[in-house]
Amino acid sequence: MEPNTLNLIDSAPIAILTFNKNGEIDYANKSFAELELLYGFEYPANLMGSSIFGKELFPKFTITTELNDILSGLPFEKELNFVETKTRGLIHLIIKGAPIFEGDEIIGGIIIIEDLKVLTKTKKESAIRNDFIENAIHNVSDFFLVVDRMERIQFFSKNILHYINVPANLIQSVSLGSLFDSDTSRVIKEYFDYAKKNRAVVTEKLSYEVRGNRKVFECRFVPQENYRKEISFVYLFFKDITAQEREIDNLYKDVSKLEYYQTITQKSSEAVFVINDDNIIEYWDDSSEKLYEVTKEEALGIAARNVVSILSDNFLDSLKSKLIDKDIHKIVLSYFDKNREKKTYETYFTFLDEKKKRIVVKSIDITDKIHFEEGLKLSLKGLRDIISKSPLMICNIDKDGQILFANSTFQNILGYTEEELLSKSFYDLINPTYLENNIFDLQSFIGDEPKSLDLPLNDRTKASKLFKSTFHISRDNENRIQFFSCFLTEFSEYRNNTAESNLYLSLVDSAYDGIALGCEGRIIIANKSFAKIFGYDTNTELVNKEIIELASNDDIIKVAEYFRLLERKKEIPARFDFLGKKKDGSSIHTELSIGSFESDNKNYVVMIARDVTERIRAQRAIRESEEKYRNITENIDDFLFTYERTGLAIRPIFCTSSIQKVTGYTQAEFLTDSKLFLKAIHPSDFASIKPKLINLMKSRIQLSGEFEFRIINKQGNIVWVRAKINLVRSGTGRIQKIFGLVSDVTFRKRAEEELKKSTQNLIKLNETKDRFISIISHDLRTPFSSILGFTDLLANDEELTDDERKQYVKYIQESSRSMLALVNSL
Repeated sequence: MEPNTLNLIDSAPIAILTFNKNGEIDYANKSFAELELLYGFEYPANLMGSSIFGKELFPKFTITTELNDILSGLPFEKELNFVETKTRGLIHLIIKGAPIFEGDEIIGGIIIIEDLKVLTKTKKESAIRNDFIENAIHNVSDFFLVVDRMERIQFFSKNILHYINVPANLIQSVSLGSLFDSDTSRVIKEYFDYAKKNRAVVTEKLSYEVRGNRKVFECRFVPQENYRKEISFVYLFFKDITAQEREIDNLYKDVSKLEYYQTITQKSSEAVFVINDDNIIEYWDDSSEKLYEVTKEEALGIAARNVVSILSDNFLDSLKSKLIDKDIHKIVLSYFDKNREKKTYETYFTFLDEKKKRIVVKSIDITDKIHFEEGLKLSLKGLRDIISKSPLMICNIDKDGQILFANSTFQNILGYTEEELLSKSFYDLINPTYLENNIFDLQSFIGDEPKSLDLPLNDRTKASKLFKSTFHISRDNENRIQFFSCFLTEFSEYRNNTAESNLYLSLVDSAYDGIALGCEGRIIIANKSFAKIFGYDTNTELVNKEIIELASNDDIIKVAEYFRLLERKKEIPARFDFLGKKKDGSSIHTELSIGSFESDNKNYVVMIARDVTERIRAQRAIRESEEKYRNITENIDDFLFTYERTGLAIRPIFCTSSIQKVTGYTQAEFLTDSKLFLKAIHPSDFASIKPKLINLMKSRIQLSGEFEFRIINKQGNIVWVRAKINLVRSGTGRIQKIFGLVSDVTFRKRAEEELKKSTQNLIKLNETKDRFISIISHDLRTPFSSILGFTDLLANDEELTDDERKQYVKYIQESSRSMLALVNSL
């Protein structure tokens, strides 16, 4: 049993004593020992193992009969009134006894003594003591049970009724398993047997319903040994951890949400980072790395102003004041990337939580959106200008004849203002005489083909003019008539204006970009280029066709969602790409530029379509080329680097990973220290390299240079390198960029040194050879001269005597021996 648990049982405010079937006492807690002090009961020093019948433990009253009843299997309960304590206080005691079973056999008994009422001084002292013990138990558990080894409940805490579904009068008459549902009882039985068998304290989590509410408890099973080392009881302590479990579940849910949000932000192009109360960046996601071209290692733990220059301390302090009054603050900032291209980011700021200590920053790259909107504004302005300045009279009329729109030409020719025309019916403009002799009904124009007729219209002065009129019908997606578009040309100028009208109509129709007008998800009108892009023979085939029919099956949901958001006037990009579907079912990469306007409470969509298949292919080819280039640069032993001017300084902006092979320094170390490579140059070589570099940099015409020198790598080793440098200068000769290629030539230098040493050795050897040959030549010349001289005498002088001839032959022989000896000595 755990020491803390044993202390609690020993300090419990009830006296507990157990004995075996022979009446031998095998356990008594401290409260039982205190009976001697409080109430004058006998407590022998050798109580453990002594017989409960051998000596009266309670001299003021006898319970011998009741003890015998226990061993016969009968429990008892006896109340003792007005027992006088040693301090002359009066108490009421209750003594309970019960047999302990093992199977059907009685193996002993248990006696529990409680004081029901303490009078005078004893009452106060006991109450304080009991409260202390109760509080101590409740700090460990919410309720507890004392169960014998036969799983019979011998004792339980008073507050148990709050946690079980069994009435108080039935608790001691039922087994342990009957207090709980079947699943909980099975688990309790399993751990009860384990604790009893292994004599070990075990803990398990239990969950069951209490009066309709699901509760979670931590249950500890604590076995109690008697003096014979037998398990007499098992104490079950239950701690209600329902609230803690709920908190843990909520934490798991919060973690899941955080993982979900993180997945979303990782897959989103929106950059998100967090700035703490000290203006230090403490979170920097992958999109932020791409957008601001700063890695997490370079951003985390760094002051925000050193990562994004606009986020100065003054700016952030001012921002915090604004966020107190307004939840979200939005700005649009401009940023120049490493290629010096201007980027525009829409940036939102808000506090992370109610503490208002951390600021969450979200940045969205809207560069393409701004470029497109500028282009779209120009396109729409041009289209409006075309309609407004068209030589044709143009107006829109609803099915009842009310004028909805009239261009400036229509207003000028008839002499009305726009407000006056919008308050009139088209019927009001027609000459009354014409209406008396002819039937004019817009409903008669209903059909697929435009209707043309000559109409006399009265101007503001009531003067009548004859016009050539053509009516087109616009329908919604349910084929209901929305309005009539009327194109009019004054008849007297009809022939002259026909060419101009055709030119105007051809202007839109012959545009290279596809142009179409849509309403309520359907195409109202489209030019020839729009039809050609999607593989249709004529533009009339597209009229009244649903826009989403032009999207492939892969992108149909994407297109539908885009137009749904556009219809709801949500913030969306004005240009987007999708995989289109031609008439024959083939696919085409399409870019749509979208504009919209509202007329007669209807939203109209202007679509400018472009075939970007070749651009997509080119981009794919560029990406593949970049990938190949990246693979090449990352796998060669030489390393490349780039410096770029930033203000007055020239700083490194790029280097390949091979730099670590050559110098031992990482890319990050090289890019953060602009003078690192110069610092690595060997001191003996720096003096000669420095003036050469200065001359190259100061020259306004020299664009390249090549140098060989030694460096000391990060490990302290000497490495020979060859550096080739190319400069990009401005028109004034000022350096803008530096491109370099550095190669490790250590092995070549070593080979050159070896070759140089070999050459010097060969030269020395050749000189020795020449001296040797000279000596040999001199030493051989004398014997040969002697031989030749005497042989000439012998051959040519006939007057020589025989003795002289013998003497000369002897000389020749000696010279020959001398020469042979010289040759043998080589």
